[in-house]
Amino acid sequence: MLEALAGALEMEPAELIYGKKQEYPRFQRKAVIWVIVLGVLALLALLDALILLPLLMELRKKTFNTLPYAVNQLTVLPLGFVAAGMLIPAVLSLRRSVEPGKRGKLALRIAAVLLLIPWLLTMPILLSFLLPFRLPGIALFILSDPTGVRLRLAVSILPFCAGLCLYPAWAKLKQTGE
Repeated sequence: MLEALAGALEMEPAELIYGKKQEYPRFQRKAVIWVIVLGVLALLALLDALILLPLLMELRKKTFNTLPYAVNQLTVLPLGFVAAGMLIPAVLSLRRSVEPGKRGKLALRIAAVLLLIPWLLTMPILLSFLLPFRLPGIALFILSDPTGVRLRLAVSILPFCAGLCLYPAWAKLKQTGE
């Protein structure tokens, strides 16, 4: 009788007795879309860093106009690093759940915001090109490093780490096989 009932419901008899196995479905449509979008953004950022950035550096040397270089360096590339950081957990989410609990999500969101603060503090540098005012102390602190480590940290490494935190904190993927 159980087999007939399971056959009518197009289920396995064990599934009828024990219920549907709760597992993370592989290759969810939403996860695949995230991977594609983030992969394209990360690829565009890589192409920007390899092709466009050297051209902007040449333009900066020839024309002494640093605005296009600064806009690219302080906005486009950091966003690309965020996308690259988000891509790693997005790819992992194709195989298994990367979604933390409520407290974990809150902690990841706070960590992402804290990691993005140094990058956001570089925004007055862009404004200084457009408006005639002096840079605030923190922007001068970031720019005054002759090695460029502070700027690199603020616009690449920390945004990448923030991206690692952002995907699991905001992505809403289904936890049950449907």
